Amino acid sequence: MKGYTGDKIRNIVLLGHGSTGKTTFLEAGLLNTKVISRLGKVESGNTVSDYEKMEIEKGYTINQTLVPVEYKGTKLNFIDTPGFFDFAGEARAALSTGATAIIMVDASSGIQVGTEKAWDLVKEYNSPTFFVINKIDKDNVNVDEVIAAIQDKFGSACVTLDDKDALDEAVAAADEELMEKFFEGEGFTDEEFARGLATGIHNGDIMPVLTMSALTGEGVDEVLDSLCKYVPKPATVVTEAKDADGNDIEIACDPAGDLVLYIFKTLADPFLGKISYAKVVSGTLKSGADLYNPRSEKSEKLGSVFFVRGKSQEMTDTVVAGDLVALGKLQNTKTGDTLCPKAKQVTVKPASFPTPCYFIAVEAADKNEDEKMAQGLARLMEEDPTFVLERNAETRETLRHIRHCSADRATSSSELSRLSSKTDTASA
Repeated sequence: MKGYTGDKIRNIVLLGHGSTGKTTFLEAGLLNTKVISRLGKVESGNTVSDYEKMEIEKGYTINQTLVPVEYKGTKLNFIDTPGFFDFAGEARAALSTGATAIIMVDASSGIQVGTEKAWDLVKEYNSPTFFVINKIDKDNVNVDEVIAAIQDKFGSACVTLDDKDALDEAVAAADEELMEKFFEGEGFTDEEFARGLATGIHNGDIMPVLTMSALTGEGVDEVLDSLCKYVPKPATVVTEAKDADGNDIEIACDPAGDLVLYIFKTLADPFLGKISYAKVVSGTLKSGADLYNPRSEKSEKLGSVFFVRGKSQEMTDTVVAGDLVALGKLQNTKTGDTLCPKAKQVTVKPASFPTPCYFIAVEAADKNEDEKMAQGLARLMEEDPTFVLERNAETRETLRHIRHCSADRATSSSELSRLSSKTDTASA
């Protein structure tokens, strides 16, 4: 996987209700670009994105996963996020990178509760948004009805790219100069149309609606083409932050600027140790860089720097502003932290996570396994900021209280299964 300049990078978060085909879409993109030779299936446990043991066993995404698709000279950095509500924090962390959002919709199911939750998130984060209607190959699907339902629910800004009248009106609304031409009945030049469309998508005034079948491949190339053309470039994204004195500032995505990294995901790999996903907010990252963490007040010397695609890794020496990368074994850094020069400290605005709403006490069945359980819990805390561990002093027992936010259930059996998996790993 080669390095790309900022103008050839697009960062995209996949959102939507569970089983709408987000992970399968990535398989289709990788198949079309010849990274894989056959389409993996979630139910078969052989997809690039869902590679962890629990994801394979359960048949759905648990962790956000970074899967770049290199398409016609453009690097599309996709972040696959869980549709399962117990892991809603993963989507929030991904959107905090300033990426564009795709809300995936199942053509046979239409708007679901996960669609509405995704919509609420993109509005909260002011994310440029695309709707992609998947599974158009299924029997008895009326795509026009689904498009109409999206427009009725989420507004007239949701437009298909083949609806010229609606597009012209939306493009005009994004630019005062073009609005005058529109009302005077003048047509737009190709350059004016492209500029207005890009501005409208960036500002959220235009939300393209695309259609495809990830399973059969129908429309997948058209979706990838549209993303390359219309997803805002990283250079147009300004990152909110605070300086060392607590003043609000904005950081431009400039490869020649001071090196600033934002950590948006932490993984506890059983073989490689701690891995941190980072966005290069500004500057150009080189292996061996010395940076400072304002939260922990500790320095970090960057060792391993690599691109990831699912679980596969490729070492790199240089990463430019706007790209997403993985860092190995950071000692004093966790999800939401900023790394920057000590002399020019800044703190990027981190993701906001839901307040935990359920408490459960756990203890090892065998007291001899208590330490192993503690190690598993610690690894879960590193990976999931919505998972909070507390010690209850009042009970005078060896209990650990887990606080986990679950949007639709009183308890998270999936999270407890992950705990079992982590404790197994801790003993290995």
